[in-house]
Amino acid sequence: MRTRSVYLLFPLLLTLLPAVAHAVEFAEEASEAGTRMVKVGEGTFKWTFFRIYDGALYIDARQPDADPLSDVARRLVLEYNRSFTAEQFRNSGNEILERNTDPETLQGLRDRLETLNAAYQPVGKGDRYALTYVPGAGTSLRLNGERLVTVPGADFARAYFSIWLGEDPAKESFRDDLLGDR
Repeated sequence: MRTRSVYLLFPLLLTLLPAVAHAVEFAEEASEAGTRMVKVGEGTFKWTFFRIYDGALYIDARQPDADPLSDVARRLVLEYNRSFTAEQFRNSGNEILERNTDPETLQGLRDRLETLNAAYQPVGKGDRYALTYVPGAGTSLRLNGERLVTVPGADFARAYFSIWLGEDPAKESFRDDLLGDR
């Protein structure tokens, strides 16, 4: 009976191996609105041993050591290893944002947050979201290179990037990998 269970699980295990072994490559540089950014770190967001997504953080090439939550150009690129709905993005993002932002600031961001949340689309394996902030231009959300929305404000960028880079991020080990050797 035990041997039969192993044989039934074997096909399932084979389908999981590509997700575990998949290596994602990120460019060393990125640019937006005439601003060149350099990669400062990359990592994998895992739940148990499953890769959920891989990501890379880019910072303005003129200020690569700047605090990534300051008023400096930055980009976060996330490549997904599984499917997510737009609602899952909204719900998880809002929950983590609330942990990293005081209620008064969050209230002041509410309309802009709703604008960004309305732009989210479902993703599948291999899709990439890029969240890019450029001072004076705002925070742009792109899916597979296509710009979906731009939200104004350095305050918005600081709060939203705190989901991954804040004091209580989605996952500390992922944040630390993104920040590299800082």
